Amino acid sequence: NDVTLKMNINNASTGSKLSIDGTFGPKAKGNVTFDTKGLYDIVSVIFGENKFPNIYDEPLYFSFQYDHNKEITKFDNFTTKYGKQTAGSGVVNISKAEKWNIDADFDMLQFDLGLIENIAKNIVNASKSEENKFEGLKKYNANLNIKANHATYRGADVQKLILGLGLNDSAINVNRLSVVLPGDTSVKLTGKADLSSKLNYIFNSSVESKDLRVFASLFGVDLAKNAPKNSKNSIFKNANIDMELSGDLESIKLSIPQAIIDATNLSGNIGFVLNEEKNFVLVQANASKLSFDKYLNLSLNKKSSLKDKIIHQINLAPWKGNFETEAKISISNAIYNDVAIEKLDVNFTNNDNKLLVKEFLAQNLAGADIKVIADIDNVY
Repeated sequence: NDVTLKMNINNASTGSKLSIDGTFGPKAKGNVTFDTKGLYDIVSVIFGENKFPNIYDEPLYFSFQYDHNKEITKFDNFTTKYGKQTAGSGVVNISKAEKWNIDADFDMLQFDLGLIENIAKNIVNASKSEENKFEGLKKYNANLNIKANHATYRGADVQKLILGLGLNDSAINVNRLSVVLPGDTSVKLTGKADLSSKLNYIFNSSVESKDLRVFASLFGVDLAKNAPKNSKNSIFKNANIDMELSGDLESIKLSIPQAIIDATNLSGNIGFVLNEEKNFVLVQANASKLSFDKYLNLSLNKKSSLKDKIIHQINLAPWKGNFETEAKISISNAIYNDVAIEKLDVNFTNNDNKLLVKEFLAQNLAGADIKVIADIDNVY
């Protein structure tokens, strides 16, 4: 037999309220409303301890109509608000077969993408534990779809968010992520993160931007930091980039099969091997044409010699740090110090403030071919 319940609970210490009005039993219908000023205190009260990171300690409100039978539980008119930047409504369906199946669809009035970023960081940190903290996920299949015309990310306004996530066999699938970020930058991403043992992942992404410098500033990066003042505002504008990011907790590989930034065609691979003692960076890159004069501030004054300009430029690079670099770079056409170079090939390594130029080959540089091999100490 169904049981009718009408209940209101107020917890002054946590600033939380719970209201239930409906029936419970083999078949059940009703309404639930929950409101709390912060997750930290309420989780501590319910579970006796709080394992949530403080970053999630935000006010939470939700209400829904429930309709339950032996086959499926439906949560309709599911309205929620979390923090200051996330609010919307949707439906949630839960059923049980061999696994629990959860399907949720939400249209959001506003959504903070930082929430997804924080969850991703927590998953990475949890994956570093010797204990497999994701074993329990094998009991669930889940799909979450979110749409939001307006959202926020790192304090900036973003538009046209479409996010589709899936959970299956301890793997998180990004079925679709599409969003327009600052710089009129359209980002699309799909991929998979496998949590069955140690974290490993593969993601494919495309970026189309009308102002790449503005987009990069969202992450605290000034792409034109070392550019001459007269070209800072005219470079790193239009960009089309296709990339694949893959790896695990010990290595990362970024493959760029094709990219166009300003008027330069690019391709290549960047690999990172992560180690407690030292990180290793491997770079292989190709470019169609590149004017160093536009992108790099080559000298402190116009009268500097070519030697001083090269040394000055070497010292602008971030050589210091707990990493070792090996790079192979090929540029079909380049301009350096107003001098055209038909082809430039550079192969160098950097380790402990020591720069080893294995090969520097410039063809038709001021009418001559130049090949340089150098071993430079005390790069600073």
